[in-house]
Amino acid sequence: MTGNSDKLFVKICGITHPRQAELTAAAGADAIGLVFYPPSPRNVDVSLARRIANAAAPVPCVGVFVNETPAKIIKTAQNLKLAAVQLHGNEPAEDAREIMGAGIKVIKFFRPDSLPLVDYPADVYLIEGSKGELPGGNGTVWNYHIPERFRKRAVLLAGGLGPDNLARACEAALPDGVDASSSLEIGPGIKDIKLVEKFINSAKNLKINVPLRRILI
Repeated sequence: MTGNSDKLFVKICGITHPRQAELTAAAGADAIGLVFYPPSPRNVDVSLARRIANAAAPVPCVGVFVNETPAKIIKTAQNLKLAAVQLHGNEPAEDAREIMGAGIKVIKFFRPDSLPLVDYPADVYLIEGSKGELPGGNGTVWNYHIPERFRKRAVLLAGGLGPDNLARACEAALPDGVDASSSLEIGPGIKDIKLVEKFINSAKNLKINVPLRRILI
């Protein structure tokens, strides 16, 4: 997942409806996130996920999992032809290696205060600063500082991002891409498409003062 790009990669996560997937793809998203975590209000089952993925095509979909078994993650990813999976819990490195060994790209979530002391096997690191009852940014802003040792991988920035704070957050973090979900919603899992469009346009027009690594999923 390396290479030069002059545009931020934009992932819109937590899509729960095919029509919203279609509109988000048309707005210029680079990837759409599908949450496979029953406690989340954005959880989707395989049947709904397939309809969302079909509506989003050709924009790729990423499956988001929390402390799920590698076997189930691999099965779901292969069944739905997901472009990548996002490990958003406390998954050990062995799980990521097993998933990558099956030919599936991995995005691994970390918080800046819980960085791995050793190199974690993943194609992309997603850095998110909020804490809440559920895994994820929970729409909460943070200082968006990413320690240098995260730069071994392409980096996605997440947590409370919206059109109004995107430029400041990216100036602080210098990410290769951004990921937003609840901060772009009018209700749990229901995106405000006008806000999604504004966010994507803002991200694509933003000038980052470092060479961006291309996130290929």
